[in-house]
Amino acid sequence: MGTGIGSGVRDASALASLRVLAVDDHPVNRAFLRALLRHRVAHLCLVDSGARAIEACSTERFDLVLLDLHMPDFDGFSTWDVLRRSAEAPVAIALTADARDASRRQAEEAGFGGYLEKPATPDVLLDTLVRVAGGQRVFERPLPAGGMAPLLDDRHGLDALGTRDRLDSLRAAFADELADGLAPLEQALTDGRMDRVRDCLHQWIGASGYVGADRLARAAGRLRTALVAPGADAVGIRYLQFRRCAEATVTAMRLTRSA
Repeated sequence: MGTGIGSGVRDASALASLRVLAVDDHPVNRAFLRALLRHRVAHLCLVDSGARAIEACSTERFDLVLLDLHMPDFDGFSTWDVLRRSAEAPVAIALTADARDASRRQAEEAGFGGYLEKPATPDVLLDTLVRVAGGQRVFERPLPAGGMAPLLDDRHGLDALGTRDRLDSLRAAFADELADGLAPLEQALTDGRMDRVRDCLHQWIGASGYVGADRLARAAGRLRTALVAPGADAVGIRYLQFRRCAEATVTAMRLTRSA
């Protein structure tokens, strides 16, 4: 196992000695992780697939790997099954929009060191890194925030990204992605291609939270949950709620950029 893991890390300054691999197939999520971690750890490598994660670990040593579970080639569990067999296997933390208890239990049984649901706030993510690097296994859920989330909340994005320009740039890119993706999402829903709908929502749950669109993250999560245990009325209502929230979020992000 790499240097630094299990060495009694107790505060964020100890992250400075760690070599971290972050694996996520969505560019907004990678940008968030890059901004949050690049000045806090000794070395950060970001890749967009399980195959590239395996390739990176074949040429470099890492202490920690932040691993998305749902990716188009190797999923996170298949990727971890390969990585854990190496002589200097990193400790893995699942960072995923999958909120199912079954997936959490599967990760724990597979030997992950922790499990975080997207969108994870900077404080929660850093705290989990510190705890897992110190030898703890972290699988409890953070306490939920009360009340209705704002349409746009700058705090999480600015905590990670540091500047308004970076946050606005990511929001502009995500607004375009949402605007272009809503009609195909509705068509997939109409056609009954539920795997395509769930995959799209999974991507947007994490990305929306990282640009401070917390209400959209929750609306997407509720729709995705309704699709797992479908009832026609519940899916229809959740879809309308999601669609209205998505359209309002796109408008708000574009207005913020032009202000």
